Amino acid sequence: MLYNMVDLLNVAYKNHFAVGSYNVANSEFVEAIIAAAEAKNSPAIIQIHPNEIGLVGENFVAYVRQAVALAKVPMAIHVDHGATLQDCMIGIHNGYNSAMIDASALPWDENVAVTKKKWLRPRMELALRLKLSWARLAPTN
Repeated sequence: MLYNMVDLLNVAYKNHFAVGSYNVANSEFVEAIIAAAEAKNSPAIIQIHPNEIGLVGENFVAYVRQAVALAKVPMAIHVDHGATLQDCMIGIHNGYNSAMIDASALPWDENVAVTKKKWLRPRMELALRLKLSWARLAPTN
């Protein structure tokens, strides 16, 4: 089941447990992570680095979303180390529900400026709300 990252981590924090976060590069990794999480009745985070999408294709994210939606434990899908704001926004647009910008390749002042940008969060939240609203409008058969 796809969970909001903030909600997932808040439950973990309040109940004093960690949530494993795993980078994936193919469907076998995804299946193994979900199977292990279900066997341990433990939530998990699936991370996909933007470079992986160039190797596995955009359809891979759709596969991950479907696999996570069918999981019996809470899970989140995370953009891991997006090098640009565009990486993060593309991830959110494609169905990730969490993103991390990694501006460490930039000079220190630029890194801090990019990382401090507060306008990204409302856009990510809006994208998620729109996706959720659309999902509610979709027919359920």
